[in-house]
Amino acid sequence: MLNHILSALALLWLSQYAVNSKAQTLPVVHVALAEQREMAGTVWVPGTVVSRQDAVLSAETEGQLLWIAELGVQVKKGDAVARIDDRVLKLELRRNQSSAARIMAQLAYQNRQIERLQELTLHNNSSHSELDQARSQSAMLEQDLKMARVAIETTRLLLDKTSIRAPFPGVIAHRELMIGEFTEPGSELVRLVNTKQLELSARAPIALARHAKTGIKLTLRSEHNYESGVLRTLIPVGDERTRMLEARVTLADPSLWFIGEAVQLAMTNSPTQTTIAVPRDALVLREDGASVFKVSDQQIARKLPVTVGASNGDYVAISGAVQSNDLLIVRGAESLSDGQKVRILPASNASGKPPQPESVLSQS
Repeated sequence: MLNHILSALALLWLSQYAVNSKAQTLPVVHVALAEQREMAGTVWVPGTVVSRQDAVLSAETEGQLLWIAELGVQVKKGDAVARIDDRVLKLELRRNQSSAARIMAQLAYQNRQIERLQELTLHNNSSHSELDQARSQSAMLEQDLKMARVAIETTRLLLDKTSIRAPFPGVIAHRELMIGEFTEPGSELVRLVNTKQLELSARAPIALARHAKTGIKLTLRSEHNYESGVLRTLIPVGDERTRMLEARVTLADPSLWFIGEAVQLAMTNSPTQTTIAVPRDALVLREDGASVFKVSDQQIARKLPVTVGASNGDYVAISGAVQSNDLLIVRGAESLSDGQKVRILPASNASGKPPQPESVLSQS
């Protein structure tokens, strides 16, 4: 009796071992779902990260440069970035104030003279022409006083301009002059760049403008980043030599980029259409054409021929016997044959790296 029990246990163990061995020999695959998406063909165009506020600040007065901000210094709006010697302008201000005071004294005397002549004219002790002449001189002195006050305000304005201030927050990227050099109106002093307000400037063929609309989401990529942006504007003026337009794209996270960094921008080159889209890794490209492997409920891989359409980032539009939510093999399909049973790796282990953001060029 004991021998029969032991034999039955041995047979059960051998059968279970055979099942486990067979499961372990099944090809391991990673899968993803086919999706219905709005897709359009894309091309990658070169671009550069630029600042929306990038200015070369210049002097508005002449004089010796006394101080200039150091390279790389962060400044706030209104902070001084350079100072010019103002001693000559201060002397000019004193001279203008003295001229204004002299004219005011002359005008006061002339007004008193008019009052005396008016009294004499009433008693016929003075001619009317003398009174008219006095009034004319008073009017001219009033205009001279206005001119003197304008000169004072002009000098004060120039004195204020001896301290060059930042029109926006930013960093000192370049110095054109050094301390001790002489400046003139228009002399370039420093280049100020706002490193917070960044965007992408890209050159795109004119033909792409027909498929680009302000506000659409676009994909950007560089050697280190893969992000999205929004088309802020497409300048509708092409270069007659290159046949290119300039596109400006607002960056989703400016902190990830550096000014001057080379970036590629995905732009549509065909109308947007609703289609079945699959991950690019699901395609199996062989001599007889492109195909995908669909996994059935019984975990059997079926090879389905497809026609490849527009690509958009990590997804490719296809046409064929594939429906939305079909389970497709994205890794491990290279060595499979039609009708072969597979073992699906759990989704949590399906990828050794975090997925990249989707590259959807759809209306935002």
